[in-house]
Amino acid sequence: MTIQMIYVALELWGAVFLGGAAFFLFSMVSDEDQDHFKALAKMMACFALMLLTDSFAWGFRGEPGEQARVIIAISNFMSFALDYVTMMFFTNYLASCIGKKVLLSRPVLAVHTLCTIEILLLIVSQFTDLFYYFDENNYYHRAPLYLLCQIFVFAAMIIDVVLLIYYRKRLTFDRLVSFLSFMGLPVVLLVVQFFVYGFSLTNIGAMISCVLIFLQALVAQNQRVREQSIQIIEQEKALSDMQVRIVMSQIKPHFLYNSLNTIYYLCDIDPERAQEAISNFSDYLRGNMASIASSSLIPFRDELKHTKTYLHLEKMRFEDELNIHYELDTVDFDVPPLTLQPIVENAIKHGIGKRRGGGDLWIRTLRLPEGYQLEVEDNGIGFDVSEIKDGQRTHIGASNVRNRIRIQLGGEMEVRSEIGKGTRVTITIPQQTGGE
Repeated sequence: MTIQMIYVALELWGAVFLGGAAFFLFSMVSDEDQDHFKALAKMMACFALMLLTDSFAWGFRGEPGEQARVIIAISNFMSFALDYVTMMFFTNYLASCIGKKVLLSRPVLAVHTLCTIEILLLIVSQFTDLFYYFDENNYYHRAPLYLLCQIFVFAAMIIDVVLLIYYRKRLTFDRLVSFLSFMGLPVVLLVVQFFVYGFSLTNIGAMISCVLIFLQALVAQNQRVREQSIQIIEQEKALSDMQVRIVMSQIKPHFLYNSLNTIYYLCDIDPERAQEAISNFSDYLRGNMASIASSSLIPFRDELKHTKTYLHLEKMRFEDELNIHYELDTVDFDVPPLTLQPIVENAIKHGIGKRRGGGDLWIRTLRLPEGYQLEVEDNGIGFDVSEIKDGQRTHIGASNVRNRIRIQLGGEMEVRSEIGKGTRVTITIPQQTGGE
């Protein structure tokens, strides 16, 4: 086997490997925050095509006949052109790893301009033998201005090196090394290429560097997945802890005492209502304890049912001093367990319950174009929102609701209150898959 055939086999292996790497990167990446992997996939695919066409150029080198001459001419043109395009994609990959704003910067535009000029000169060379030519035996030869087809690429690499050095602190050490290998090794071999004729040393160097960049990308992706897994585990643990805390915060001695005292009072004057109160009290405790075992979302209608059970007990105690209004546009969405009830309890305990003569409570839902809105409003005494501290026991339920809405649904909770007028709590939930 000749050295020429070994070189062709090496390039074909590189084309297959990098083509498979590009396909893997394209299939692996789906979310928008992984644009740099998409840029890398394009670079790998382009370089794989370049190696494939260059292998044809070397494979048919010196073969007699007009057909072989056409194949050599086309494959050499494609090899040079794809090499310049690969440089553009590499610059895009470098810029996307540094930051999206860099992708639109002047240095990146300069690299694209230099490579575009090279492609235009390459087209001219097909008719003028500016860079290279073929003799009558279909052998490739460099033309006197061959250096011109390399000098622009060399300038583009210098721009990339400047970008890399300037923004080096934005890159991890292993990614920095992989970038330096792609630019350093081919540049060294490019200088050697000026004096050594016979094989494209820069292609071999760039192929090795591409493999290193691909391996680094796999390591970075694996690290990212591992960090996400750790984060998910920590969030699940935090959610579990919050669920226990919020359940225990809802089973308060004063509420238990008041409910039992009401039931005791009703046993003498209204046994039927006492029986109803006992049933509601049992359902309330059962619902609270069940939420400890549930880490998933539940239908809002179930949460509303649990809240109504709680409100039945409070209504028996406050009677005409508590007026409840429901304005429900929809109940077809999911929420974490104990989302509505703690907010309602805060409204009664800290708002309506402290207002002389009691007050009104409104529970509203609204279907939005991009999600849902849940609102609890009261006309109680109100409070100064700026004085809320998450560590205070009186606000632990609301704080846990806010955190679980954010972690489990990506939603938000807003509290507005005015002393003497009342409080409004608004929960906004993004559109859910399989929702209404």
